Amino acid sequence: MKTKILTIVLFLSLLLFSCSGLTTEGLRVKIKEDIASEITQVDGVRMVDFQLVHQEGNYYNGVLTTSENGEKQVYDVKVTYDGSNYQWEILTE
Repeated sequence: MKTKILTIVLFLSLLLFSCSGLTTEGLRVKIKEDIASEITQVDGVRMVDFQLVHQEGNYYNGVLTTSENGEKQVYDVKVTYDGSNYQWEILTE
């Protein structure tokens, strides 16, 4: 009986955890990985830092710092996240 209750509690905990989506930090890590994979395709550009702040609702603001041919560049990044899917855009103007 205890095993059955433990199994049910474990299942419900996993279900609840999997539906909760990403934290801001978890989302930051995912987007940082995405951006890094895109940037590595451009010669002379490397990521220095990426920070993300929850604005409101589904909207987040990011700041991307890169080194481009030895010069530091800073870009704003617009992020939308609905709890399961995210979209990001580096603003260049």
